[in-house]
Amino acid sequence: MKVTAYSHAQIKRLIQQYDKTGSMKVKLARRNGFTRTYTKSDIHLLAAMDERHGQPSGAVLKKLCECAYQRFGQSEYQQLADISVSHLYNLRGSKTYQRQRCTLTKTRPTKAPIGQRRKPRPNNQPGYIRIDSVHQGDQDNVSNLTPMFNTILARKKDNLESETSASTDLSSVVSQRPQISGLT
Repeated sequence: MKVTAYSHAQIKRLIQQYDKTGSMKVKLARRNGFTRTYTKSDIHLLAAMDERHGQPSGAVLKKLCECAYQRFGQSEYQQLADISVSHLYNLRGSKTYQRQRCTLTKTRPTKAPIGQRRKPRPNNQPGYIRIDSVHQGDQDNVSNLTPMFNTILARKKDNLESETSASTDLSSVVSQRPQISGLT
């Protein structure tokens, strides 16, 4: 179980120091020595400029900040007038900027109908083709394959009559018709 924020090696060193000297001197961790060039107010100005101009590219935003300071004498843009484009993008990624520029919107419903079957309206334009990838289904509990078999039977009947003038019983042709079950 970890009780302190110190690592094992640090605790061992502190114990050894206490054994040798009889006291412990804990040095606080040093933060990096870099000072912030751009303050929160600069980031807020940058976000406001982005919002006014519709979030232009970094180079354009840099020029806008330069113009605001040099041409129009707005002293609050003094720091941002000398910013590099790459650092401008770093500031855009900061939490301060994101909090100010974040806009949440609800999901908008789609306007395109989903699963709607309708014939195309080509408006007298060539190139429209209607492809129905779904079978037509049954109508009045009669499979749509029945007309196809009736056509086949009629052709076989014509062929049989032309081949033999003798009376041909169509019952043999009908009995050859495959049985279809389970198709919907």
